[in-house]
Amino acid sequence: MLMPVATPGVNAVSAFGPVPKPAEAKADKPGVKELQQSLEDINKVMAGFSISVQFQIDPDYKDLIVKVVDQDTGKLIRQIPTEEAVKISKVMADLKGLLFAQSA
Repeated sequence: MLMPVATPGVNAVSAFGPVPKPAEAKADKPGVKELQQSLEDINKVMAGFSISVQFQIDPDYKDLIVKVVDQDTGKLIRQIPTEEAVKISKVMADLKGLLFAQSA
């Protein structure tokens, strides 16, 4: 199989079209407000089903959390990542901050 060779000054092209340069990729990335609005819109659409899927961004975790909830009982069916994984990530971030604060 032949592999494409990068040529200086020429943009790379994939099967899906031109590959954006790193600066162009950042420009296309949605901001926090746009992302939050999109998540709220998705949550509103999903509210019509008996099982809802909720999308959240925890400010301390700073990543997307997906929760599947039974609307009739309000019981959490599944969370991705799990609550334990979110807690561990938060603790690790705190420890990292503490470690760098002590070494300085």
